[in-house]
Amino acid sequence: TAAKAVLEAIESAAELVEQLELQATSAPSSARGPLVAKVREYKATVSRLRADYKAASSNSAAQDAARAELLAGASDAQRAEAETQRARLLATTERLQRGSDTLRGACKVAIETEA
Repeated sequence: TAAKAVLEAIESAAELVEQLELQATSAPSSARGPLVAKVREYKATVSRLRADYKAASSNSAAQDAARAELLAGASDAQRAEAETQRARLLATTERLQRGSDTLRGACKVAIETEA
């Protein structure tokens, strides 16, 4: 699922930051200061990402519980329709996200080309 992929990406980023930290601490003393400062920034970013993921996960669970409570009195047909609409909404949201990512990439290429 997407949530699992996000969690794996965060863990992968954390491992990369640990490797960067090892390299930064073994760098020559003249370059060590700025490198260590950058690694601290990266660590803070990874921590923030973990916190955001945790908040989103718990929020999702709460939303699912609230949704189940709302649909408790619904008929089977209403539940099926609600589930269909929810699936379409999620698919559309994902498609919009991919489109946004594509646009960001195109803007980045345009900026790099101009420079």
